Amino acid sequence: MNRFTGKIVLITGGTSGMGLATAHRLVAEGAHVIVTSRTRARVDSAVHQLGPNASGIVADAADLGAVDALMETVRDRHGQLDSLFANAGTGTFLPFQNITEPDFDHGIDVNFKGVFFTVQKALPLLADGGSIVINASWTLHRGNSVLTLYSATKAAVHNLARTLAAALGCWWTDGYGGADGSCRWLPNGQALPVLGQELLGALLHDGQHSGVPAHQW
Repeated sequence: MNRFTGKIVLITGGTSGMGLATAHRLVAEGAHVIVTSRTRARVDSAVHQLGPNASGIVADAADLGAVDALMETVRDRHGQLDSLFANAGTGTFLPFQNITEPDFDHGIDVNFKGVFFTVQKALPLLADGGSIVINASWTLHRGNSVLTLYSATKAAVHNLARTLAAALGCWWTDGYGGADGSCRWLPNGQALPVLGQELLGALLHDGQHSGVPAHQW
């Protein structure tokens, strides 16, 4: 299938894990994928794996100057975006009593502030019918003694998608994992292969769910 032919998709934190797996699927379906990471070596490695329909930009999601530069580079190279997957994230897995202020600041800066401003700064680049997917986590629904900071940041982006639904004038249904341009969240508890299909559908904004294009806010 080539559902993404001609589409430009930006995946922050797209050089490993779910981000890189999504990039592989999108490239296989015809998209040009832009991946980001904090290091040149990881960006180059991912682009080498993904092939000629991928490009990479070094950008730290926690650095707002770097996010600005990222969006300027995307505009200069591609003119617009069809989809954004705000996937960059980090985890500090320590007991509550052991978390330091630097740990706290880093977790908030990457997982919440970075997502918040990545979405904000990408909005002017989104094409008509463009989509936004925000990567949250099932951990926000669970209590775990070493996930206090991580789960709190993921709860924050979960709520951010709810408020974006109101701010961008699109409707909302509950779940977890990501929101597209119509603010449809991925279903909770799905197996990874099914989740992968839902994620691709959200990025494609496949017409099965009506909503206001994200940039018309």
